[in-house]
Amino acid sequence: MVKIIKCLLYVFIAILFVGCSTSPSYENTYTMKFIESQNVFIDDSQKDVGYVSIYAPPNAIIEYVYQNKSIYGFTTKEYYELYTLPLSYLDGEYIFRVYSKDYSIIAEYPITVEGLTNDVFLLSNSLVDFKESQLIVNLANGLYTDNIEEYILKASTLARKNIKQDDKMPSTVFTNLYEVWYNKKGVCFNKASFVCAMLRYNHIPCKLIFGYNERNNYHAWCACLLNNQWVEFDPNLVDIYNISGYKQDIQF
Repeated sequence: MVKIIKCLLYVFIAILFVGCSTSPSYENTYTMKFIESQNVFIDDSQKDVGYVSIYAPPNAIIEYVYQNKSIYGFTTKEYYELYTLPLSYLDGEYIFRVYSKDYSIIAEYPITVEGLTNDVFLLSNSLVDFKESQLIVNLANGLYTDNIEEYILKASTLARKNIKQDDKMPSTVFTNLYEVWYNKKGVCFNKASFVCAMLRYNHIPCKLIFGYNERNNYHAWCACLLNNQWVEFDPNLVDIYNISGYKQDIQF
């Protein structure tokens, strides 16, 4: 069952990455540098900022590899689309592979990344979106305080009280933050991405994390950079720091 959920998450990631945007601090230009015979375009011109872009054919499979370990993979949509993938493990060796439906490799592109900083976790994208959301801007401005721990607690409480847990809601379907707020319901991912967006908007590095909670259920939570240390917390809980037994799988 866990494997099925994880596979569904990979499909979910494919939907979420479409149309990723960056914060105003970063130039968002796509100069396609690498062209394969199968009409695959891979652009690493923004790797120093913290992402690469892949223009892939329909029903292909994109695999994300870091330090020779496969981190995740997903199936592309039924039409050509641009996918923006964050370099969320910072410096090191990445490989991006594109497979056809019969699992033969049609493109493989290794890149080496050096000099990335935690500014990667200030970016706005389709998983953690504040650039296009006036809702996030207004809420973040209204809650912000110079006491970062107090701000984290206020943002988590706001999300938990206004986004009611709905386990019937399919977590593999992309729902933007405005729709989540308007409908007043969601799953753990929605609350975690909501809080992550509010922190990033106020220039606080924050990770969106997928993994397993203490009951070994697939789950989503956050990690914030405080005093040069990553502190994990779960906006879904009243006691947000009570995350003993959590195991990280993927970070964004």
